[in-house]
This record gives sequence, structure tokens and C-alpha cells, in this order.
Amino acid sequence: MKKYLLLFFCFSFSLLAKEQSLEEMLEKISKNSYEEERYQLQQENLSIKQEHIKQRDFQDGVLASVEYYENHRKGERNAYTKKGSLQWGPFFASTYDAIEKNGDYTSVGVEKNIKDLFYSKYDSQAEQTAWQEKVQFWSYQGNRQKKMISLVQLYRDYKNTLYELEVKHQESKRLKKEEEKLELSYRLGNAKRVDWQAASLGLQNLELELAALKKRKKAHQERFLREFRISMEEDSVEEIPLLKINIEDFMEDYGRAELEEQKAKLKMQEEAWKYSVYEEKIPDIFLRYEHISKNQKHQAEDVISMKLSKKLFSDQYASKIEENEWKEQKLLLQQREEELRAERILGRANYDNYLSQYQMAQNHFQLENSKYEIKKLEYELGKVDYIEVMEAFDKYLESKISLEKARNTLAAYLYEWKIRKVQA
Repeated sequence: MKKYLLLFFCFSFSLLAKEQSLEEMLEKISKNSYEEERYQLQQENLSIKQEHIKQRDFQDGVLASVEYYENHRKGERNAYTKKGSLQWGPFFASTYDAIEKNGDYTSVGVEKNIKDLFYSKYDSQAEQTAWQEKVQFWSYQGNRQKKMISLVQLYRDYKNTLYELEVKHQESKRLKKEEEKLELSYRLGNAKRVDWQAASLGLQNLELELAALKKRKKAHQERFLREFRISMEEDSVEEIPLLKINIEDFMEDYGRAELEEQKAKLKMQEEAWKYSVYEEKIPDIFLRYEHISKNQKHQAEDVISMKLSKKLFSDQYASKIEENEWKEQKLLLQQREEELRAERILGRANYDNYLSQYQMAQNHFQLENSKYEIKKLEYELGKVDYIEVMEAFDKYLESKISLEKARNTLAAYLYEWKIRKVQA
């Protein structure tokens, strides 16, 4: 009964220990990553900023102030001044008591810059914030792409390490048996010492390589956990599928997120420049209405006033700086567009290179595998020493691992292009 229970639990565990796939990992980090959390915080801040801008003149709420002055005079009664005021956007109210015998008075009114009715700093801020939202979106998309591409490359390296570890582990077990057989044959005088040494040294080299590969595997697992929040305790992962895509269909998407981000930044800079020119050229025209209550000396009165303010002979420092920064941003955008055109051509050449490398690796493996099998047969027939078998084995093993790496390099590269496809 215990035996059946043990088999049941082992079978259940094998079902649960499902190999992780690259697609599952990409899906996971698209929902749970530092970039995703950062973007959400940026969106929250942007929403707060937009709501703040919508309040326009009323952003600071109600501003209350109280003032009190007292003037001490020799031989005369002290004079004092009491003043209190409330300010809510363009609306204000105040009380004033200068000398007690005159009594106090109150006033209420409104003051507005007519210039702001046509184009204000709040209008400019709202426009810049709209472009900032696009900057953050494309920045997030670009960072997300980089993160996912980094995961694909790590997955590729991890897959290569696991494959090399497994192949060399299996070959070391086989070589261990060969080494033991050759040692016994050497002791019995049926084999050369050099043949036994070749097998023994080959086994030692494999064991050293296995130790280094285990450390590399551990380093990859640590990076999965720290950088991507993915636990990689399994010793196997699924193959990277060789996607059947036309690379030309993805060319225009290469660098798109980066360019869109730069274009949105350019629009933000343009809006800042536009407002700075308006601010410098158009005078401030303040229109004020105030109702003052009566006191012991004055009757109630309504006061309407207008104030015109304009900087004369200004060096227009702000607008010139904004203009130059806009021009600089535009040059950087043009430069990056040219660089990306060259990178797309290189990207296509890299694809062709990886594809040809994979095809050559397939042919090379077939050749080295055939050579190795021939050397083993020649050794059994006594035509060659075992050292030649080991030399052929090393080349066979190297070509086998190179084939897997070439395949994974091509597959991962195709995935990188798929990831760059962004839907706005």
C-alpha cells in the first residue's frame, strides 16, 4: 500500500512541476514588474496634476491673512492698524481699521487678468500635460520592451546553459564507463596507457566544465528572481519556439516607442516656447472691481480700475531659451530617426546571419557526428588510438551544443522582433 501511495505522490508532483514557457514568463512580467508599478505611479501623479490644473485660479484654495500694526507716539494716543483679508482665486474680501475714531470698513471684489481669458498658463499647462501623458505611455512601452527583450535573452542563455549541462552530464556518465573499461584493459595489458589517459583527462575536463555550468545556472536563476521576480527552481524549461514571421512586417515598429516618446517631448517643448513668447509679448491687463462699505467718514462706494503692465526693453530670455531647447530636441529627434534607419538595416542583416549560422550549425553537427562514429569504429578495429576518438568526441560535443545555441539565438531574436510590435 505504501508503495502505491509513494508512486501516486511522485506522479502528482510530476504533473505539478510543469516546465515554464517563455510566453508565460513574458505574460507574467507584463503584469507584475517594476516598470508596471512605476507607470501606474506616474499615471496617478499625472491624474493629480490634471485635476490641479483644472482648478485654474482656484488651485490654492482660500488664502487668509491677518495684519496688525501699532504706532507708539509720545504724548499722544497710540495709533494702530488692523487688517484681515480672504482671497479665493480672483475674488477677495477684506476688512480694514486704521484709526479707531474713523471706524472700520469692509470691501469685496474681483480682479482678473484679461490676458488670461484668451491664453493662460493653465491652458499651456493642460496642453503640456496632455503631451506628457503620451511621453509617459511611450516611455513605458519602450521600457517594457527592453525588459521583455532582456527576459528573452536571459531565457535563451538559461536554456543554453541547461542544455549544455544536461548534454555534458550524460556524456560524462558515458565517458566514465569508457574510462573505467580502458583502465581495466590497461591494467590487463590490453590497452595503451595514452588511451586510458586520454579518457581520464577528458573526463576531468568535463567535470570542471560541469562545475562552472552549475555556477552559471545558479547565477541565471538569481537574476530571474531579482530582476524579473520569477522563481526558477526547475532544471528544465520549454523550447523557444521558432516563430514563423516575416521580419519585414516588423521593421517599421523598430524604435517606434522611442521615436513617439521623443516626438511627444518635442510637442511639450514647443508648447512651453509658445507660451513664453505670448507671456513676453502680450501685456498684462488687470481689470478690478471693488465694493467698499461705508464708515464714519465715507459712504459706500464702487471702484472699477484697470492696470496695464508690460516689460519694456526685455531681452526675452525665457522665450529664447525655450526656442533653443525646442530646436535642440528637434535635432536630436532627426538624428535618432537616421540612426534607427541604419539599425533596422543592421537588424535585418543580423536575422540573415543568425539564420545562416543555424543552417551551418546543422550541417556541421551532422559532419562531426559522422566523424565521431567513424573514429569509434576505427578504434574498435584497432586502426587509431583512443586519443583520436577523444579529439573527435570533443568536436562532436562542441558542434552539438553549438547547434542548440544557434537555434536558440535565432528563436530568441525572432521573439525580440515580435515584442517590438506595439499597439498605441
